[in-house]
Amino acid sequence: MGTTRLTTLPGLDRIGTTSADGAAGTISLIIGPGGSGKTRVLDDLAARGADRGHRALVLAGSMVGTPLAIPDTVEADVLLVDDAHFLDAAETTELLRLVEDRSRSFDICVAMRPIREHLLLGRLVEVAERRGTLIELGPFSDDELAGALAEHVTDGVDGAVFDKVRELTHGQPLIVDRLVSGWMTDGRIERGRLVAEPDPAPVALERALLGPVRQLDEAARHQLAALARTTVDQPNGHTSPAFDQDPTQLIDHGLVGADGMPPAVAHTVLRLLSPADLAAGELLLAETLARGGATPLEIAERFWGTAEPGQNATAAWIAAGDELLATDPAAAAEWYGRANQTEPTSDTLARRAVALAAAGDGAGANHAIADVLRQDPRNALTLGAGAQLAAGQGRWDEAAELLEAIDHHPRWPLGLVDALNDATLLLSGRTASTSTSNAGADPTASLVQEAVDALRLSLEHIPDTTALTDSIRALATRAGDVNVTPDLPVNPFEIGAATALAAGELAMADLLLDAAGSSVSGNIGAALHDWLSVRAGGTPSRSDRGDSLAESPYVGLLDLAADAVDARRAGDVAASSAVLDKLRQVVALAPIDALTFDAANELLILATRFGSRTVAETLRQRVLRFLADAGAPPLWTARYLWSRIETAAAIRDVDMANEAATELKELGPVGSRLDPLITAATTWVEILEERCTVVDVKAAAAELETNGYQWEAAHLVGQAAIRMQNAAEAKDLLNHARELRGTTASPSGTETASPSGLSDREIEVAELILDGHSYKEIGSRLFISAKTVEHHVSHIRRKLDATGIPRAAFLAALRSDLGR
Repeated sequence: MGTTRLTTLPGLDRIGTTSADGAAGTISLIIGPGGSGKTRVLDDLAARGADRGHRALVLAGSMVGTPLAIPDTVEADVLLVDDAHFLDAAETTELLRLVEDRSRSFDICVAMRPIREHLLLGRLVEVAERRGTLIELGPFSDDELAGALAEHVTDGVDGAVFDKVRELTHGQPLIVDRLVSGWMTDGRIERGRLVAEPDPAPVALERALLGPVRQLDEAARHQLAALARTTVDQPNGHTSPAFDQDPTQLIDHGLVGADGMPPAVAHTVLRLLSPADLAAGELLLAETLARGGATPLEIAERFWGTAEPGQNATAAWIAAGDELLATDPAAAAEWYGRANQTEPTSDTLARRAVALAAAGDGAGANHAIADVLRQDPRNALTLGAGAQLAAGQGRWDEAAELLEAIDHHPRWPLGLVDALNDATLLLSGRTASTSTSNAGADPTASLVQEAVDALRLSLEHIPDTTALTDSIRALATRAGDVNVTPDLPVNPFEIGAATALAAGELAMADLLLDAAGSSVSGNIGAALHDWLSVRAGGTPSRSDRGDSLAESPYVGLLDLAADAVDARRAGDVAASSAVLDKLRQVVALAPIDALTFDAANELLILATRFGSRTVAETLRQRVLRFLADAGAPPLWTARYLWSRIETAAAIRDVDMANEAATELKELGPVGSRLDPLITAATTWVEILEERCTVVDVKAAAAELETNGYQWEAAHLVGQAAIRMQNAAEAKDLLNHARELRGTTASPSGTETASPSGLSDREIEVAELILDGHSYKEIGSRLFISAKTVEHHVSHIRRKLDATGIPRAAFLAALRSDLGR
């Protein structure tokens, strides 16, 4: 593979012709690392000289110390000396004598590796630079590579072959030669094209590199392993680590070039090196990455492949856990676990307990907490993890006890512990201190205290709603200023979201949790996200959290409430019944507090609507107990009374509606976001008593929609439409209800045709079915008989291809067809 290259090397064409023309002999020096093609160039020079009738004497130095016999008289036209870097002092001196002899008539061409500390060979370089030709061999140029490939692939080389060889070899001659010859032998190249996935380390290349690899000392082999692993793992944009060791050995043996290690070399040496060398290389790479400013996770992953990790690995795994704690506590727990297996300490186990608690793994966290507290009963990190675990189950008394047991600790400064203690009291409806002086300079403590102060404002007997709104909004603006880790027993943004919900600030509640992002703690934060999403008109999205009900009745209560809202709005009786069945299992176990208060009210509507008196009464008494413990705060009471209005509407109980509406009025103004509920409550009474007017209904709905209660507005208008005696007014309200739900109407005022081709009348019937009305009620509303409604339903089923399927499946098909 060198003949083609020989023609591109300047100054070698006259070698072997000196004795013929009587001129003084020339000196040429070829320098290049192992594998750069020096020997092949000398072989080609000898072959070319033979073709021209020139005589050549070829000698080669040996690394094993075989003496090189340089004759006193050279009976040849050219002396070719290979591997001159292996010559001893006497041999080098003799070679220099011949080189510096100006009377000689033969040419000399010497090939060797780059000079390091060899003074005699350094003189040889000086002579070549001054009086002869000095050639430094590097990688093939594109033209040289094309010529080299043509020597193997005689029927033309496909561009894909050229590109792959260039990519894997970086143009290093020996690597090119062995790689392509291996592919030809293996049948991976036919007619100049790749016909199979090319092996980056064929047997021919392994054989070529086995010797150079074996010649390396131990430190160089470890360095080689690290470079090879990095090259294989980062094939694009690979940058070699700046190792402390001198890379001379690797360069001289042709295993590494100026542009890094060729991928073919990397794949091959990973097969040739021993497992011990590979593990040592991983350790070297990890330590190099640590010194080079890599991320903790990158460093930790490297240490995981080492045979004997040691203290550096343990520190890296702890650092990786710390890095992941805020975004992926489950992964953080794994890294802490690895560190604890290598060097068990109460601190590492405590960190793992914190991560497990933040990930919502109650069983794992409890086990880890117990292990730590047996060794160190006052371990602050573990007490904090226990407090978080208790809070995540709604066990606020236990959380408060654990927090109070924490002595001063950098992670738990006094101000933060005090603020969290206040939070546990207020969230459970009890009185907390009004002092904010302990927050100090700690930003997390200050943030928690702000959330606690907002919650306290919402629980006041005469709330300052302006101050409360300002406080909630100020809290939201700080979301990006403080890195709130998920190991807090309760997240300040969760507190703020619950407070905003109580104040009717639905958009602000959603913003608070969105701004908090992944810092919400465990599954309680994720469940709050879902609950608020559904309250705002979205759908649950907890596929990645598993069965929250089995894990925690407290978290499960929020998820059940989200499912209940989803089913109620869709008119899905089967789904509502399924929620109620699950609720019966946990109603006595799930705590009702500020975080679950609104969800409990939604489930109270469900239980009352479906006649489950025991469940309904249990929920009602516990909701009332929270209100009583909190001193009957008007904001929170208004939320409960509004749920009574919605319950009355669901079961058509005029007396319940009247009672709740009266109590709402007696509360007086409760804030700009909640006051519309008072107006709507009065309108609901009028609707249930069938004495409402279109003007009043639309006015109440407009207030609800403006303040974020779009579904409530649509529900109110739809129910009013059913009870209107005037057909034109009823149709007007029904279309308005569709608009509020986000459906579109045609220019004639009726809803656009469904995908299945339902008529306007069939769409009206379908809408009323989905709103939960009987055939008789639908007939009364549309001024047709129940039998005619039945005929319409039969036609609808045929158009939806839903004949004979269960009612739940039919309703699902209807919702899909109407975009609900």
